[in-house]
Amino acid sequence: QRPKGKVLTFWYTGNVRGEREDCGCKKNPRGGLTRKATLIDQAPKSGREIDRPDAQLIVDSGDLLFSGVFIKRMADKDKKNAMIRAEAIVASFNAIGCQAFLPGEYDLALGVDALMKLKSKARFPWISANLKKKGDKDLLLPAFTVTEAAGHKILFVGVTNPDAGRKNHYEEAGAEVLGPKAALLSQVDAIAAAKADAVVLLSNLGIEATSKLLRSLPKDKLAITMALVSNTARSTYTPIWADGIPILESGNRGKTLGRIDMHVVDGKFAFRAEEESQGRLVRNYANAYRSVHNARRSLAVAPATNDAARTKRLERNLRLAVERLAKIEATLPTEVKAPSQDGDNGSWLHPQIVSVLLDIKQDPKVRRLIDSYEAKTSK
Repeated sequence: QRPKGKVLTFWYTGNVRGEREDCGCKKNPRGGLTRKATLIDQAPKSGREIDRPDAQLIVDSGDLLFSGVFIKRMADKDKKNAMIRAEAIVASFNAIGCQAFLPGEYDLALGVDALMKLKSKARFPWISANLKKKGDKDLLLPAFTVTEAAGHKILFVGVTNPDAGRKNHYEEAGAEVLGPKAALLSQVDAIAAAKADAVVLLSNLGIEATSKLLRSLPKDKLAITMALVSNTARSTYTPIWADGIPILESGNRGKTLGRIDMHVVDGKFAFRAEEESQGRLVRNYANAYRSVHNARRSLAVAPATNDAARTKRLERNLRLAVERLAKIEATLPTEVKAPSQDGDNGSWLHPQIVSVLLDIKQDPKVRRLIDSYEAKTSK
């Protein structure tokens, strides 16, 4: 039984890194903008009745257009091809629809002027509260954008990662990135004046830095409803919570899409972090299992080194990893609690990570767009 209220479905990506097609992985290849378009188009007609959206919102939190900041050091032909393929992504987003895009460090791979040339071809909002052209007083892009969805006003505000990881990247790009906290606080009055029902943060900072940022913000001045993240390249099957704010990330290279069905009951955009301890337990189990796998793999090749001390150390690492995994397994619940679907208990979230499988039908319009741009590249 569907509770009183509305379902807002957010489709979110980040860390796409210039991918238009599937990832080309040897094992389990996935992805492609044509398949993403199909998944979004089919959502109102498929799945559980309780999760069928009253409105869909599509966003990307950065590192979308190029495969890396190294592109600026490539040959002119390769830079030209990278620009054409970035144009194909923009054209595909025009066709699919997008409510907000936050440029990340990779998106400045060919500099500010190239970024703004790509923006001129976009029919969707680009935002960043802390990205400037070097030497300019004003921001390069609007700090936020507001859209209406099923009778609710949703505000998207974005922050670009100030630490590009590669020295002088922003300087060479002709850009300047301000501190995220100060940048957001400078927008408090403007955000309040927008009178939005929900404020969604698009963050290119990664999960840990985003969590620290959210915990440092004064809640009485800036109430964030949810954060959608790029830069860590993780798939968050359950939200990571920071002071009651869910943080989610969709993976990388477009192999998976993040989907979160926000069930808004009585117009309330407040969500309980009931699954926080459960999500932490799942993450700890996954990390422990990975440690056992890595320890076994290291020990398997140890005899080839003929180093007895190293072999002994690896045996100890494996023993400790197995003990830790067993300890965590003993605390696992026998039943996983599903998100609440009781309207009397208020609003709730249903997050998913959706694999973009190769057997998903390709959207013909997006397929033609990508092919038309690829035909312009030089071999």
